[in-house]
Amino acid sequence: MSFNFDRRTFLKGAGAVGAASLLAACGEKSNNTGNGAAASGAAAPNSTGATPLKEFISFESGNRELESWNMLYTQKAEDANVVTNLWDGLLSFDCYGKVVPAIASSWEHNEDATVWTFHLRDDVDWVDCNGEVKAHLTSKDFLVGFEWVMNAIKNEANNTSMPNDTIVGAYEYYELTKEAGDAAADMTYEDMLAAGVGIEAPDDYTLVFTCPSACPYFDTVAAYNSFYPVAPALIEELGVDGFRSCDNTTMWWRSSSRATPRATSPTPTTTMLPTSAALNASPSP
Repeated sequence: MSFNFDRRTFLKGAGAVGAASLLAACGEKSNNTGNGAAASGAAAPNSTGATPLKEFISFESGNRELESWNMLYTQKAEDANVVTNLWDGLLSFDCYGKVVPAIASSWEHNEDATVWTFHLRDDVDWVDCNGEVKAHLTSKDFLVGFEWVMNAIKNEANNTSMPNDTIVGAYEYYELTKEAGDAAADMTYEDMLAAGVGIEAPDDYTLVFTCPSACPYFDTVAAYNSFYPVAPALIEELGVDGFRSCDNTTMWWRSSSRATPRATSPTPTTTMLPTSAALNASPSP
């Protein structure tokens, strides 16, 4: 005797068998759960004699360990996932990748996009991990931060690729500090300006960058952490090595009298940062 099955009949039969198997599995699980011994969570027998596993480390947990709280020093995504929620740069991005204001409230460029001018907010302060105001943020802090990044001795060559390519004299200043050796640790933003690097602060709330050629996308570059500020008083307090290795208890953060837009939604919400709870909390696993 022979049977002919068309495709529809075969699929119906297969579906019925699959449903029956699923119900049987659910029933078995329910029965096991009702068993007191199985539900107690008793450990499986140790048939190998090996030491029981007490701690589990995966590639995910390892990759979430913070290497540095210093945003001028790190390029690691796992650091940025935490610290970018506690710092602001000149600009930020919304969830569509569109540039939005941060510390810079507005900006413009000249006709050929070689000179970019950023106008800073005047209500931003530096605070410690307890929220105590330590200093007021001005355009000078961006000069100090940029000099730190472009100083080979202070920054050990991290985060230099974007400014090297987009700012007049940045690469040359980096090479100058490298040749200076240990003496470069004493160099300041004034030395950087004297060397002809294309960044200036005409007043406390204006910052101007000069590019070696037309750079119509420079606003997206300026959002990168190479262009973040740092409080001069913090470097004086911690020293070069101390600032490089700062943690969440020694770093200074930024706060303001009005909320800063956070780029997490099409219409950015607002969050006031930092709080002592956020700064003292450990990164989520």
